Amino acid sequence: MSKKSKQRPQPITPMQKARKRIAKAYVFGLFSAAITLTLAFVSMTGIMTLEGTIYEGIGIYSIIDIIIMLLLSILIAAKKSRVSAIILFLYYVISELYVILEEPILGLIASVFVIIVSYSLFMGIIGTFSYHRIKKQEQDSPAFKENETEIIEERREGNLRV
Repeated sequence: MSKKSKQRPQPITPMQKARKRIAKAYVFGLFSAAITLTLAFVSMTGIMTLEGTIYEGIGIYSIIDIIIMLLLSILIAAKKSRVSAIILFLYYVISELYVILEEPILGLIASVFVIIVSYSLFMGIIGTFSYHRIKKQEQDSPAFKENETEIIEERREGNLRV
């Protein structure tokens, strides 16, 4: 019988942690936009709310809301945008507070979901700031500058393809 060697899991680096937080914010931003699209579609069909009144669809405002959330989510994922992460978080929290004030029963039912999404979007803010801080530290390090100089020289010589 051979002994199985137990491999220790590699510790997660700060950059991996930052990227993971950014990815979660991106996913929750897309998920929130999908939920908004679903609710807008359902409300346009005239389905009744919990209070028994017909909630008419809000049309163009729902579409604008969805587009804003999608664009901000994409910017968070593609550019690791700190501004987009902050705006998406604030936009989501403010819109959910508005829903809670307008439909208190619906707001209470969705409160757990709102807390989870808000937390993930907030961690996305932390992730984007961490990502850019780490990138700046890497670029300022002497090892990075040496490697960058070698890459530029290899490009000039034609040995390195981009």
